[in-house]
Amino acid sequence: MINLGDCYENGIGTSVDKQKAFELYQKAADLGDASGVNYLGVCYKNGIGTSIDIQKAFELYQKAADLGDSAAQYNLAMIGNQDNLNENKKKKNKIDLSYHINELRGEVFEGYRSTGPNNGIGVFNELGCESNKLISDKMFGA
Repeated sequence: MINLGDCYENGIGTSVDKQKAFELYQKAADLGDASGVNYLGVCYKNGIGTSIDIQKAFELYQKAADLGDSAAQYNLAMIGNQDNLNENKKKKNKIDLSYHINELRGEVFEGYRSTGPNNGIGVFNELGCESNKLISDKMFGA
């Protein structure tokens, strides 16, 4: 389903149909496929076949990461560095990044060596979480 969704999303062998891609990713996610959950998060983050919803994207990335998807773990790190979270910071409506901050203490996500430093930037700049220099220093050194 994910590969077919990718075909519809990118017009590979068919015309581009972002809504159909979203539906296929949703079906994969509903079946408990970790990659499907991650792809669905990407759809919400980028408005592919749906409206942009950063909070929903974050929740889906976290769910996929819990299921062991390393791309979702990377996406969790990257979402902490997005300008969208700056708006949340200004509104004092912060997304709870404690899940993946705790995961990074003492380890780097499998397959994505840059995740630690990216999270370090987010923590240092208080993007979506409270600033903590000690934790951000650990992440920069990851």
